[in-house]
Amino acid sequence: MSLNVENLFVKCDDHTKVAALVEAHWRNPSPPAQPDWGLPSSFETLLAKEAKRKVAISSPREGWVGLVESKEVVDFSLANTLSEQLETTVLAIQIAEASGAAGYASVFRGKVLETSFNEEDDDPRATIRGALNKYKVPYDAILFREAVQKASEGWNVKQK
Repeated sequence: MSLNVENLFVKCDDHTKVAALVEAHWRNPSPPAQPDWGLPSSFETLLAKEAKRKVAISSPREGWVGLVESKEVVDFSLANTLSEQLETTVLAIQIAEASGAAGYASVFRGKVLETSFNEEDDDPRATIRGALNKYKVPYDAILFREAVQKASEGWNVKQK
C-alpha cells in the first residue's frame, strides 16, 4: 500500500491544551500565513476555512501528543502556534511513498531547529522512523482513518 502521510507531534503531556489551541486557531477569522519550515506545503488557504475540517488528537504518550488532519496535510501555521503557545517542540513529518519523498522539521518555541527533505528517498518510512526515534516520539506515521480506528487507544477527533 502506498502511503501519503503528514503528521504533527507535540512535546506535551496535556492533550486538552493542544485541543484548545487547535480550536482557537480554527476560530481565527484570518489565519496566519504558512511559515516556511523547509518542507513542501500541501496546505492551502482555502483549507483553513474548510467548514468540515477534522483533526485526530492522541492522548499523551511518553510526553508526546500526535495530530493528524483528515485532509492528510500539515498546517504549519497551527504547528507554529502550538510550539509558541506551549513553549515546546513540534515535529512535522511527511511521507509520499509513491514519489519516494520524505521530510521532517522540528521547531522549538516557533523557531525551526532542524529540517530535512529528500525527494528521492530509497526508504521514506525508514527515514521518518529515524526522525521519530531521534526525537523520542513514541508514535509511527499514521493516516487519519487509522487514528479514528484507534479511539480505544486515546485518539479523539475534533471537528471545526
